[in-house]
Order: sequence, then structure tokens, then C-alpha cells
Amino acid sequence: MASSYQYPALNPGEIRIAELLPSTNPQSPIHCLIKPVLFTTSPPYSALSYTWGDTTKRKPITVENADSEGIPLRQISITSNLDSALRRIRPETGTLTIWIDFLCIDQGNLVERSQQAGIMREVYQRATAVYVWLGEADESSARAWRLMEDIVGGDGGFRETLMIVEDPERRDDINALHTLFRRPYWTRIWVIQEVNSGGKAVTVYCGPQKILWTDLDLVCDRLREVNKVLTAINSNDATLSNALMNGGPKKLTLSTYSAPENQNNPSLFELLLTHQAKDSSDEKDKVYALVGISSSAASFGPLDYTASTPSTFIRAAKHIITTTNKLDVICLRQNDDSIYDLPSWTPDWHCRVSYPNHRKMGLHIRQPRFTASGSSSPIYSFSETENENTLTVRGYVVDVIGDLGVPFRIRGDERKSIKTARTIETFKEWWGVFTSARGGTADSELKLDQLEFSTTVYGGEWSSFTEPLPHIRRFEAFCKIAQTSPFPNANPDLPPNTTSTTSPDLPPWKPFTHPPKTSSSTPLAPATERDYLAMVSSASLRMHWKRFAVTSQRKMACLAPLETAKGDLIVVLFGCSFPVVLRRKERGSGRCVLIGEVYVFGAMKGEMMEERRGREEDFVIE
Repeated sequence: MASSYQYPALNPGEIRIAELLPSTNPQSPIHCLIKPVLFTTSPPYSALSYTWGDTTKRKPITVENADSEGIPLRQISITSNLDSALRRIRPETGTLTIWIDFLCIDQGNLVERSQQAGIMREVYQRATAVYVWLGEADESSARAWRLMEDIVGGDGGFRETLMIVEDPERRDDINALHTLFRRPYWTRIWVIQEVNSGGKAVTVYCGPQKILWTDLDLVCDRLREVNKVLTAINSNDATLSNALMNGGPKKLTLSTYSAPENQNNPSLFELLLTHQAKDSSDEKDKVYALVGISSSAASFGPLDYTASTPSTFIRAAKHIITTTNKLDVICLRQNDDSIYDLPSWTPDWHCRVSYPNHRKMGLHIRQPRFTASGSSSPIYSFSETENENTLTVRGYVVDVIGDLGVPFRIRGDERKSIKTARTIETFKEWWGVFTSARGGTADSELKLDQLEFSTTVYGGEWSSFTEPLPHIRRFEAFCKIAQTSPFPNANPDLPPNTTSTTSPDLPPWKPFTHPPKTSSSTPLAPATERDYLAMVSSASLRMHWKRFAVTSQRKMACLAPLETAKGDLIVVLFGCSFPVVLRRKERGSGRCVLIGEVYVFGAMKGEMMEERRGREEDFVIE
């Protein structure tokens, strides 16, 4: 039996490439040569983009050094998914010169991994072709391939795609494409760099089928052209339509926060935001896999796989604050637990499984962007000791948290009716907190209070700063659904005796057919029951993992993090786009813990900046 392969050390400036030897028999063992080459003068090679797959399922392949004539053959144990990929692309004659991370990097050598990962973008840029491997074929993938070929193969464009989407006999094909776009490949963090580096030909393989990457991208574009019909047909499953139009290759777009002309040089922060839900086998790769394709490629410094995950995340946060001259990164909390004991100002980028919980919807996705601190620049400093990493920042206290609504969470495995019921009940309880804190609402002020409350619950305006009418319509939706559908109390966080008959009442439902006098908008057409339910569902996503709050002095409406408590501070930090909730470690102390970002009605566009004079202070965030 062949012994395990031992990697000879690389010299400075070298990489390894593999030569995949030919075979006409698909079942014959994989055999390849591995040789070091000077990177700057390497022979032409292709590169493989794939996901390792189940690392417990292994298969041996035969390898040898290209210059090891007379030395016994060696073996490397590779994953089954890589074995399948090699069998698919193996030539029948000649050899295929190719770069594959698992074979060409000594995975057990952390120093080598650090060095080679740092030039990964250049490795794929220099490749003459990239082969994408989605995995073995099945009946579903065969259906998806027929659909894609029909969409890109015809000359009918929009009309032909529309006919395909509207054809009831193609529903199974549509579902099959959805399944294809949910394969593990699309969730892997490294593939973003692999398919976006350079303009070489990219071919996508799935078992025996193949398609050009550009054609696969065109499939999504053509489905986007018929999005209204596609969404209407799949009205009971909004995720399906969205996945077809924005999944697959679209899911690997560099940044969803950059304009098209800036796609070639997005910031590291934008990339981390865009791909925070991607997976990696090493948590540090959530940062390292994106550095090389960001504007921080030259300034971040060498990658270091010998470092711990917490130190890598802290390093990334410091780098982003320093290079962007903004504090927005401290507001990102994508996980609801803490396994790394990170400082509260450092995001945890590790993508842990959230299902059945939904992920929180942050304020950063909102367009146009919030500007709570106006155009101010941050005043900050870092302090690192053996026991702590602190961030000292300057800002001012806007107010203190006073009255609080119940916390709200939704689960992905809930029936839609239960989720709607819990959203309605929570909305009613929050409305009661709001009106009680305001001392009741006079009839003449009702519309303005409804606008303020609904805008806050949604986390602000999501299309324009100057359009209040959609939020009036959204408040109308809750009134309508609450008073026409007798929902039982379904929110476990509500007081035990709270029911739909004892919860704070919403105003009687009356359709708002005319916009407020402050708006220049034209009246909206009457909404349907489906429209109302969609508005409630949309609100539930924005309310998720948050709670409503009213400040103690100004009585400002807030949508705050779930962990917010009475007495917490609402602070505007210089150089931060969003107000934040801070909790003092001790009364009168400047040392704080960051709870998270908060939407504050009337404080998201720099309105409070004029009041900061004489109230500025430094906060030491642990």
C-alpha cells in the first residue's frame, strides 16, 4: 500500500500545480503529479472552484512529485466531492495542468496556508480557465439544466421566458432550479474570490452537464425581467422567486452595497456585510477569504492562520474603523450568542446556524443610508492589554431608555397564521406602550402618532426620507387585520393574561385614501387582504429580535435591540451612522457595554447634532 504523501517545502515565490493524468475509464483511480513552480513564470494552468463537502467521506488518490522518478508512489486522502470533480474534468488524453487548493497547499502547514491564501486572488487571476463543480447530478439537476438551456437557448428573450414561467408543466423545472441554487457551493465563502478574479472563461459542471457562467448569469437576468409574473405565480413562497432571481451566480456578486462602477474595488466592510451568511470550514476565512478582493488587499497585512479566531475578528474591526474612518462596523451583530468572548464592539463574523430563527435585519441595509452623526468624523482610540480590548469613542447621550415593549422573535418553522398572530399581538402591545408613555393621544394628533409609531416599528423609511404615506398604509394594515381576524394570543413574551380583547386597542380601521397634508403624493389605491398580510409579514422581519422603547425624557419612539433594558443610554457617537444603546458598567462610569444599534424617530438624519455642545463625553466600550 502506498504511504501518505509528504509535501516538500516551497521556496519563496513558489506555488504548486498539479498535472491530472488521463484515463478513458471513469472508474480508474485518480493519479496526478504535483510540482512546485515559480509563480511569476508558471506554465498555463486552470483552477478548480468547488466545496470540500463532507470531510468525513474520503477517497485516496495517487500522487507523486514531478521530479521523483524511482521514488515509490504516495497517496493523499481527498473528500468524495473533490474526487467526483476530478473524475469529471479528467482528460481522456494528455494531461490537465490545474491548481486545486486541497492538493496544491499543504493544509497542515499553517504558515504555508497563510502565505498561499494571501495570493489566492492572483492564483485565480492567472488561471486560463476556472471549472466550477456543483456536485453530482440527480433527477432534479437534470430538470434544472433543461430549463436553463431553454431560457438561454431561444431567441425570444422576454416573451419566451414569460411563456416558460407561465407554463404549468414547467413548475417542477422551476422548483428544480431553486433546488440547484440551494446547493452548498453557493454558500461557501472562498468561491466569491474564485469566480470574481479576472475575466477568464468559467464553466459550471454538475455531473455530466455543463454551462458557461455567463449563460447561468443570463438565466437569472431573464427571470428578473419577468419578476412580477414569477412572484405572482409563487405568491405563497416568496423565497422561491427571490432565490431564482438573486440566487446562484447572483449570490456571489462581490458587493450589494457598491454601485456597479465600484464593484471591482469594494471595501472589506461592504464585502463582510454582503457575505456575512456564507460558510467556511475555518472561521478566520470569513475575513481572510475577502481581504484579497477588497480595497484592503494591500493594507490589511499578511494573513495569519496561527492567530486565534477572536484576534482575527478584532483585527478586522480595528482595520475597518481605521481605513473607513467610520464606526458603523461596531453595530453589526449577526449572531445572538457569544462563543468567542469578543469585546462588545467587535462583530462575530462566524456564520452559525440560525434556523429556525431568522437573522436580524440591521439598519445598514436601508437606502438612503442613515446619518445620525451628520458628517462628523469619529474620535476614537484602542487600548489592548492582556485581559481586555477596549475602544474609547466620543459622543453624547441623547436620552435614557424608559418604557419598554415586550421582546419579539419569529421562527422560520412557524405557520404563517401563527407568525401573523404574534406580530399583530406584539404590535398592539407596543402601541399601548407608546400611547401610554405619551399620556394618551388626542384625536388631532392621531395620524401623526400613527405615522411616528409605524415608521419606528419598520426601522425607518425604506425608500425615501420624504414619503410618509406608506407607513400610514402599514398602520392601516395592522388595524384591518387585527379587527377582521380574531387572532388568539400567540406571543409567549406577552403577559400571561393578555389576549386580543385585553391588549391595547388599535384605532378603528378606516382606509386612508388621502395622503397627509404634508405629503405631495397622490392617493393610494385601496389595498387588498393580501396586501395587508404582506405588510404585516414585512413588519415582522423588521421587528424580529428587537423591542419597542420610549425614552424617559423626550418620549422618543425607538426600535431597540432585544437585550435593551430600562436605564440604558441612547448615544450618538461621532462618525457612526446609527444611534447606539450603551449600558454603563457602573453609575457615573465611562466604561460601557455596547448593546447594539437603535432606530430613534427624529434622530436618524443628524437632528440631534446641534444639541451636542457641552454634552460630549468619552465612552470606553469593553
